[in-house]
Amino acid sequence: MADTFLQDRHAGRCLENLRTLVGPIQLGYRIQGMAAHLLLAQGLEVVGVYSQGHPDIVAVGSQGTLRFEIEANTSGIGSHQLTAQDLVSLKPQAPGDRGFLGVAICGPYPRWLIVDQARLAARTSPAPLPVLDALSEQGLSTTWTCLFSRLICKHCEHLQDYSFDLLAEWARTGRGLRF
Repeated sequence: MADTFLQDRHAGRCLENLRTLVGPIQLGYRIQGMAAHLLLAQGLEVVGVYSQGHPDIVAVGSQGTLRFEIEANTSGIGSHQLTAQDLVSLKPQAPGDRGFLGVAICGPYPRWLIVDQARLAARTSPAPLPVLDALSEQGLSTTWTCLFSRLICKHCEHLQDYSFDLLAEWARTGRGLRF
């Protein structure tokens, strides 16, 4: 337990340093690129990573296609809402397909909230982080959080060198970052 706590705090410091070096917008793009590597680590094939448009990431697994809208929350507060375009892009197109909102909370103790798009489709107002936490897929969120913390700690000294384009290219070609 203490090791996880220390690793998470180290990951938080690494993200704080990265934000200082590249700014919040570039941090957001890098988080999006790193999310694709979290999918690779879970055994999925990443077929698309996009900085513009919807969805942000498309991955294929044995059960079907997974689509993700990824947001980086750099303040630890605030609300998030899928737009009509997001919801259309995340909607399952075949049996086994799923769509998710992934929110990376980049605070002192980073974590992910992974929420199935169906749980947000009827919302007419933005959901604050505690609501997203309650709606999230707890097991998937925990998996993403653990992998993310390990990834950040392993690559802390080089994160500023990994642009969105580089992370996206590596993910699409199956060259995942090492954990």
